[in-house]
Parts: sequence; C-alpha cells; structure tokens
Amino acid sequence: MNKKYSPEMRERALRMLAETRPSHPTMMSAVRHVAGLLGMSPETLRLWQRGLCHNGAELFGLAPGRFALGWDREAFVCAALLCLLAG
Repeated sequence: MNKKYSPEMRERALRMLAETRPSHPTMMSAVRHVAGLLGMSPETLRLWQRGLCHNGAELFGLAPGRFALGWDREAFVCAALLCLLAG
C-alpha cells in the first residue's frame, strides 16, 4: 500500500466504493467517481479494490489474521460486496 494514505483512508475509500458501485454501470466508473471525491488517483483505488478481491478467501474469514489487522465485521461485508459486484 502506498504510504501516502493511511489504513483508515484506504478502508473509507473501499467502503465508499462498495456503497457507490450499484449506481454506476461499471466498476471503473464507480472507481473514478469515488477517487474524484477523495482527491486520489483512480489507479490507486482500483489496485486496492483488486487486491481485496484477489485475496477473497481471506476476506471471508478463512484467514483470521485480518481481524488482528483491524478489520471489523462491517469491513468484511463491504469487501465481500465489492468482490461480488466486480464480477
């Protein structure tokens, strides 16, 4: 992860993306929208989202270490939704 952004910023951006995705025709459209709102590069947000989905097994509780890293139940749900909506 880019050290320019805090873990809290990353989580906020990914949650916003999960909430916004249904109102956009494509994931990239939603990524551009959220990135613009937060003043960040769409590519950074796209890579964060892609990283979440790439490690999907961990996000569904198969790797309890995520909880130790500060992930709460709501973050898991948002991540799971992002993966499903990304198709």
